[in-house]
Amino acid sequence: DGVVRFMEHMPPIRSAAGRATINNHRFSLLMREGVIEAKRGGSLNAAGSVFSVPDVRVKPANGELTIAAKGTILAGLSVLNNPPIRLMERAERGIDLADGDAAIVAVVRLPLKDGIETEEIDYFVAGDLTSVASEKIITGRKLASQRMTLDATPERIRLNGPAALDGVALDVAWEQPLGPRARESGSIISGTVELGPKTFKAFELPLPKSMVSGRGSGEFTLVLKPEIPPQLFLNSDLDGLRISIAGLGWSKAPNVVGALEMEATLGKVPDVPKLSVSAPGLTLNGHLDFKEDGDLDTATFDRLQVGNWLDVSGRLKSRGRGQPPATTIDGGTFNLRAMPRGRTDAGGGRAPIAVNLDRVIVTDSIQFAPVIGKIDAGRGGISGTFEGRLNGKTRVRGTLAPTNGGTGIRVQSADAGGVIRDAGLTPNAQKGTLDIVLTPVVGAASGTYNGQFLIEGIHLRKAPILADLLDAISVVGLLDQLAGPGIRFGTVDGQFRLTRETLIIRDAAAVGPSLGISANGQYDFNTKNINILGVISPVYFVNAIGRVISRHGEGLLGFNYRMSGPVSDPSIGVNPLSILTPGILREIFRGSPRTE
Repeated sequence: DGVVRFMEHMPPIRSAAGRATINNHRFSLLMREGVIEAKRGGSLNAAGSVFSVPDVRVKPANGELTIAAKGTILAGLSVLNNPPIRLMERAERGIDLADGDAAIVAVVRLPLKDGIETEEIDYFVAGDLTSVASEKIITGRKLASQRMTLDATPERIRLNGPAALDGVALDVAWEQPLGPRARESGSIISGTVELGPKTFKAFELPLPKSMVSGRGSGEFTLVLKPEIPPQLFLNSDLDGLRISIAGLGWSKAPNVVGALEMEATLGKVPDVPKLSVSAPGLTLNGHLDFKEDGDLDTATFDRLQVGNWLDVSGRLKSRGRGQPPATTIDGGTFNLRAMPRGRTDAGGGRAPIAVNLDRVIVTDSIQFAPVIGKIDAGRGGISGTFEGRLNGKTRVRGTLAPTNGGTGIRVQSADAGGVIRDAGLTPNAQKGTLDIVLTPVVGAASGTYNGQFLIEGIHLRKAPILADLLDAISVVGLLDQLAGPGIRFGTVDGQFRLTRETLIIRDAAAVGPSLGISANGQYDFNTKNINILGVISPVYFVNAIGRVISRHGEGLLGFNYRMSGPVSDPSIGVNPLSILTPGILREIFRGSPRTE
């Protein structure tokens, strides 16, 4: 039934029992029984506490106090907040930081004299905390742990151990500076965190439900300062997570690793000033802005690279829950031929896209630069309109529409001659209008199209290949016309198949008053070789009676020709006997170009 006051300003130990010894000038007082009545939280069992003076001859003597206490966390922090330790006061935190139980050992060393200064006191606190629950460490969020360790020095207080934040598994270390640095530095929680759908929900990052599944882990740092929303820094290798961005046709399997870096401000209105994701087939750097209700408002990407078909900068603007966002592309490159077919479903409806691209690639030799347009993306493909310049020169306009195979394209121009020149076919085409329709081929490789084209009112001057062909059939007047004012074709039309490697021409014909030409064959984009055959019919307006029994573009009388080799200097062959073979019998002399 002893009462022991072990430090001024501290509550005494009551119901004390124990023994005191003096041995070799050392004084020790061991408490076998005793309780400390805290101001809040009930009492602490102080059995096992020791007060000692290592050498009673030293004046003033130095005291060493080891307080062993078991009870509630609230009672323990209440006692430790008394002078001279003032643990929670110096941390600028309340003593009701957490609920649970504690087994604490505090070792205090101090001179035994009147008027002790704070800097003369040294202490160390260590403890085991069990059944921990707190909504004060992170305001408004429940941090829970079955067991954590506590340690404190005059410089800082720290908690370590496995825990859960709003149900999300963590392995954390919480550290709070003490003294003057407490408010300025705030506290820091660092460790590892489970990543998955419930994590982003707990952190109030409203990503689409279908975007992330599976479970991974990340390393994080959470900076907590008074009256300031928590600051989150997160990185992960994304192992174990399945990520899918349906509108881009990109996904990552759970066993594929990547890299995630994120900086975020958490709170009622979160903010993500940095978001960086890299994984096979995807590079993303940008930031996220949120509405007052906490929903995502705008995702801004300084760079978004998907596979080898998209490398752009732009923004995604929310259009409300359940609706795909509106997209603005501010610049970059879109490789149409490499775009994954049938995988651009925006999810939930059609998504508007405002386009301002530096370049759209159709083939290695056919590109539009720059391009502006307004399109919609959704189930089945893309629709909309655009305007651009072919290879940066002649202006064209286009229409996109969904088809069974993906996205169909229609390209039109009021300057067919310019399109032909800029496509590298011949440098001296002039005037005319152009209309081309490209339809993706179902079941074929990405970038494969069937096409139709129509050119009206075009003139050709000084066209080297045509000149060589006319020279081969010795049509002097047409050669003079070609070298002078040019040869006019009323219509040039036909069909083709476009692949990544070849342009296969089928049933093409150029028809004018003075000349008719038919063509079938192919052009190899890699080797720049042609292999084309057809019929050339001079004086077509007289010869046109043969259209009844001949192919489109061929007259009653005509020469079979073949061009092969480099497009810059092809080999041209003409069968002179074919002029004697009218229309329907001409196939006997016509070869078969390799078109597959």
